[in-house]
Amino acid sequence: MARKKKPLSKNTIFTTLIIAAVVLLLLPQNITKNLNFLFESIFNPFLSIGRPGPEEVFRMPSSEEDIVSRNEHDKLWIAYNNLRSDFRKLHDKYEKLAKIRSGLPKSGEAIVLAEVINSSISGKRQELVINKGQIDEISEGQYVLFNDGQRNIIGTVSEISKAKARVRLITDAKHNIKVLIWSEKMQKYLEAQMIGDGKDGAKIPLVRREYQISEGDTVYATAQKGFLATPRVIGEVSEVKRDMNSPLLWDITVVPVQSGAGAQEVAIIVEKKFERIYKK
Repeated sequence: MARKKKPLSKNTIFTTLIIAAVVLLLLPQNITKNLNFLFESIFNPFLSIGRPGPEEVFRMPSSEEDIVSRNEHDKLWIAYNNLRSDFRKLHDKYEKLAKIRSGLPKSGEAIVLAEVINSSISGKRQELVINKGQIDEISEGQYVLFNDGQRNIIGTVSEISKAKARVRLITDAKHNIKVLIWSEKMQKYLEAQMIGDGKDGAKIPLVRREYQISEGDTVYATAQKGFLATPRVIGEVSEVKRDMNSPLLWDITVVPVQSGAGAQEVAIIVEKKFERIYKK
C-alpha cells in the first residue's frame, strides 16, 4: 500500500517563502534583473488579457480634418521651411536697416535696402544697377549709401524703371552734385559743385583762389529738401593747386570717403512718406 504524503503546513510554506525572499534579496542585481525579464515574458500574455494597449490609452480622438495625405504633408513641410527662410532674410534686413538708421540724423528720411544686380566700372562710366524701382518709392536724385556699416554716400539715382534703378557713382564723369567745403583755415563752409573725374575721384571747379582751401578739408553733400535732411560727409580734399587754364581759380581734387566699386548691397534715402506707407 502506497505511503500517503502529508500536506505541507502553513508554517512550512511561510518559512519557505521567507527563505526564498531573503535569497532573492541577497542575489546579485544582474541575476534578479534576468529573473524579472523571464517572469515578465512568461506571464505577460496572461496578465495583458483585457487590458488596453498604450496606443489605445494615449490616442486622441481621431478627426478626419486632422489627417492629411503624405503628399499634402510634404507640401506643408516645404511651405513651412520656405517661410522660415523668408523670416530669417527679413530679420537680417531689419538688423541692417537698424544699423544704418542709427547713423542718420533723428530727423532724417527713411531708407530702402537694395541689391546690386549689375555694375559698370570702366572708363568714365561708373554706375550700378539695383533691384528696386518705382514700386519701392525710388526716384531720380535720391542719395545712395554704401551698406557696409559706415553709411557713406557713394552716388545718386540717375534712372528708374518699375522694378529697377540705375545709380550713378560720384566718380562717374557725368555725375554732378552740390557740395559744401569746410575750410579749416577760414572756419566756414563754401558752396561748390563737384564733378566725377571718371576714375577714382572727383573735381571741384570754379572756386576762386581768394578762398583758403587746403588738403584735408572735408567735403559734404548739401542738404536738399525731400532728399537729404542734413549735410553728410562725401569726401576729402586730396590736392589743391592753381588751375593751369584759369590762374585765378583753384584746381581741387577730392577723394571719396567710400567708393561704390564692389558694392553688393546699397541703401537709398527716400522721402518720409515711404516710412508712413509701411507703418500701416
